[in-house]
Amino acid sequence: MHQGSIRGDAGRQHRSESCTSSTQHQTPGGGGSVRKHLKAAKADDSGFTLVEVIVSMMVFALIAVGVTYATSTALRLTNDTSAREVATNLAASEIDSVRTLDAFAVYTAPDRTVTVGTRVYTIKRSAGWVSATGTTSGCGTGTGQLQYKRVNVTVTWPSMLNSSAAARADTIIAPSSRLNDPDLGSIFISAIAADGTGSAGKSVSVSPTSGGGGAALPTQPAATDSDGCSYAFSVKPGSYTVTLSKAGAIDVNQATAPTATISVGAGGAASAAFQYDAAGTYNVSYAPNAAASRILPTNLSTTYVSSFAPYTSPTTGTPSTVSLFPFSDGYSAFGGAYIAPTTANTGCVSVDPAAWNQSTVNGKVMAAGDRLDPVSTTPGGSTAISVPMGALSYSGTLLVTNVRITSKVNAAAGDPGCYSNRQYTYSVSGLGGTSLLAVPYGSWLVEEQTILGWVTVANNRYTEPLNAAGDIETATNIVTIDPRKLK
Repeated sequence: MHQGSIRGDAGRQHRSESCTSSTQHQTPGGGGSVRKHLKAAKADDSGFTLVEVIVSMMVFALIAVGVTYATSTALRLTNDTSAREVATNLAASEIDSVRTLDAFAVYTAPDRTVTVGTRVYTIKRSAGWVSATGTTSGCGTGTGQLQYKRVNVTVTWPSMLNSSAAARADTIIAPSSRLNDPDLGSIFISAIAADGTGSAGKSVSVSPTSGGGGAALPTQPAATDSDGCSYAFSVKPGSYTVTLSKAGAIDVNQATAPTATISVGAGGAASAAFQYDAAGTYNVSYAPNAAASRILPTNLSTTYVSSFAPYTSPTTGTPSTVSLFPFSDGYSAFGGAYIAPTTANTGCVSVDPAAWNQSTVNGKVMAAGDRLDPVSTTPGGSTAISVPMGALSYSGTLLVTNVRITSKVNAAAGDPGCYSNRQYTYSVSGLGGTSLLAVPYGSWLVEEQTILGWVTVANNRYTEPLNAAGDIETATNIVTIDPRKLK
C-alpha cells in the first residue's frame, strides 16, 4: 500500500510537471516570466510620495511664475515704449512752438496735461537765460550779460517704468535784437512770489542815485513777466535805485515799495532780486488772555516772528489789522518791540515769551516760556492772530490820567533782559479806581503823571493778577510780568 501511494504521488507530480512544461512551451514570450512580474507588481504597493508631489508642484509654480513675469514684463516694455513715442512727440511739439517766439516771450510755463487715448501726459517747461559767464538763471544774475535763453521740456506719464527717464527735449533761443553794448550795461530785475514762482505784473522803476554817475533811463522797464523778470538795457554805467510797486503787495521786509541799490559797469550787468507778493491780512486780537476791560498802551509796538526774521510793526497804537508778507509757515506774535541782542548788550528780548528759560522763581519751578503756534494765510487772504501780553492791576488816584511803564533789568526773577529803556504809555480815567493795564512781558518801573511830573507808583498800588510767578520787588518798585507757567 505504501509503495503504491508513493508511485501515485510521483505520477501526479510527473503529470503536473509535464502540463506546466507543455503550457510554457505553448505561451509565446515566456508566460512564466510575465506572471512573476505581475505577482511582483501586485505585491509592491509603492508610488509617488507626498514630498515628490510637493516638489513637482513647486517646480511647476516656479516655471509658471517665470513665464508669467516674462510675459508681463514684455507687455509693460511694449506699453512703455509706445507711451514714450507719444511723449517724445509731445516734447518735440512743445519745442517747435517756442522756437517761433522771441527769447523774451518764452517763459517757464505752469505744468499742463494732455490726454492721448486713455493716457494722461504731464508737460513741464522751464526757461532760463544763459549769461556770458555760462550761468543759467530765470532772469539773469551776476555781472554776465545775457546771451540766449535755454528751454527744457520734459514729459511724464503715470505708468512709466521706474527705470525710465522722462521724455525730454531742449533748445536755445537767441533774442531778436542786440542786447549788449561794450560801453553800456544791463540791469536784471527778478521778483519771486511767496510760493517760489515768478511774481508777475509788478511795476518797475529804475532811477540814478544822486552822485552815482548814472543817467535817467529814456523809458522805464516793463512790468515783471510771468517769470517775475524785467530788464533795462543800454544803461549808462553808474549807481541806480530799483523800486518795485504794486497795490496791495509787500516784500519779506514788510515794505510795500521795496528798493535795491545796484552799480552797473560798462559792458557788464547788475541784478536786483526781490521777494514780493500780495500781502496777507492779519486781524489782530491783543491780550486775549486778559479781561475785555483791559487798557492797551497808546504807543504799543507789536512783534511778528516768522522763519525769516522778527518784525516789529512801526505803527504805534493797536491797529485791528496788519498786512504782512504771506510766508507759508506763518507768524507768531507778542506785544512789545523785540530788539535782537548784539555784542554790546542783550537788546530787548524779554517781550518774547520763548526767550524765558526754565528756572526757579521765589521757590517755584517755572517751565520754559513759549510762543503761540504760528498762523498763516495765503497771498491776498486773511486770518486771525493773537498778541499775548501780561496784565497789571493799577489803583489810580484822582486827576491822574496817564500811566507809563519803563523796561528795567531784573535778572533775579529770570527775566532774559531788556536794556533799551522801552516805554509804553496808558490813558486812564483820572477818576481814581482800578485799571487793568495790558503789559508786554518783562520787568517794568511803573510811573504816573501828576502835577509834579512823572513819579514812581508805590508797589502797594498795583498787582500782577495773571501769573503766580509775577514778582514785585519792594525795594525798587519793579514788577516782572512773567509769561511762564508753573512746571
